[in-house]
Amino acid sequence: RLLFIVPPEAVDDVLCAFNEEFTLPEIAFNARAVVIGRVTAEKRYLLFHRGECVMDVDTEFLTKPLEAKIDPGPSTSLRYARDDNAGLARLSSLDGCSREPLFQRYDSVVRGCTAIPRGYADAGVIAPIPGSQLGVAIAVAGNPELGTRDARLAAEYAVLEAARRVVAVGATPIGLTDCLNFGNPMKPDHYAQFVAAVDGLCAAASGLNLPFVSGNVSFYNEASSGAAVPASPIVACVGRMEDVSRCVDSALKRGELIYIGRAQTWRLTPVDYAGEVRRMTAVLAAIGAGLVSSAKAVGPGGMLSAAVEMAFQSGLTVGPRFEGPDVGGSGGWILELREDADRDFLDEFHVLAEAHTLEYSKDYHCIGHSLEDLSEVYAVWRARLREIYP
Repeated sequence: RLLFIVPPEAVDDVLCAFNEEFTLPEIAFNARAVVIGRVTAEKRYLLFHRGECVMDVDTEFLTKPLEAKIDPGPSTSLRYARDDNAGLARLSSLDGCSREPLFQRYDSVVRGCTAIPRGYADAGVIAPIPGSQLGVAIAVAGNPELGTRDARLAAEYAVLEAARRVVAVGATPIGLTDCLNFGNPMKPDHYAQFVAAVDGLCAAASGLNLPFVSGNVSFYNEASSGAAVPASPIVACVGRMEDVSRCVDSALKRGELIYIGRAQTWRLTPVDYAGEVRRMTAVLAAIGAGLVSSAKAVGPGGMLSAAVEMAFQSGLTVGPRFEGPDVGGSGGWILELREDADRDFLDEFHVLAEAHTLEYSKDYHCIGHSLEDLSEVYAVWRARLREIYP
């Protein structure tokens, strides 16, 4: 089920790892790693069966894009409906409640190399090489709700949110993979959603300069009535950090809060990838400079929902009440700056932001807030999913 292209000098080591170290031939009938071909300079795909060439095709014929001449249908309004309590309401819903019941029984510190386990930050972080400071982070994102309205934007925002979550722990995104879930590709509207989502993945990966290194597609996800699942492109992002000791979690420590993202409300618009890259670079620089004590990516629930979740992840049953308007939809980050009587971390952050060409009020702003009792919301946030997965 896996295909690797490796340098010729690494072939023996790869075969040894699968066939001898992990003994695949002894585990299942016909299971093994084997060389099935080689890469040549000629742009031809040659297939041999028992020494006879049974296929000889130009590679561009096999790899050129397919033209899907399908009407995607009328455009829809891309705006999250909300009111003053929308962020808190989301925390009490299945979309925004705690995911702890899904992962609590999994050994999150297996192999003893976990730096940040699941549930403590926006991404899991491991230190995979003993004696090395190298850290690896991974996060997953997807928004089927958005997929019901615009499959392309759903794919783009899935890539964005996965990358933002990796950045939120202090890791630089380096690669992507996906799991694409759709209805019946024989139906024009279902296939049109798939085409739009693939275009969105391509646009986001190109805009962020990240490769898709793997992925899979699941079709025919529909009931006997013909009703299909929403267009659901799910994306995982892997990130690298040179010093795993500098990673940060998302638990609130009651410091100064800063929102980094586009200064808009809840309308979803085409992505400004140059701006996203600038803001990602600035967030990574701030974490790397030791200015940040916690960070969280802002998702569909908005800034208030993200900040309250930061409080919940620290075990607090109080959360922030914002003095200004909530923002959301397009997303960004909430950064909590460190506190030290001998350092002005806010002033240092302003200097760093200017160096990365971030404009105050346009690219970021301070979040004035006070604390309020959210014990009832906290109880529902913890218990909501346990009603389904006790």
